[in-house]
Amino acid sequence: MVVQCVVDTLGRAELAELQVIETAHPLFVDAVRSALARYRFSVGETAGRKVRMRVQIPFELALVR
Repeated sequence: MVVQCVVDTLGRAELAELQVIETAHPLFVDAVRSALARYRFSVGETAGRKVRMRVQIPFELALVR
C-alpha cells in the first residue's frame, strides 16, 4: 500500500490530506490511518525554516492468522 499526505511543522501527518495511491484492499486504509495518527516524522526545512511537506509512504501489510 502507498499513501500520500502532508507532514506539518510539528512532524505529524495531516490525515485530512491523506490520499491512497495504491492498495490491495480498501479495508487496509483504516489501519494505515490509525498508524499514521501515532507516527512522528522528521520535519522538513527550507532555509532554516520548518515547512510542511508532501510525502509518499509505502506500507507493507500482511494478515496474520
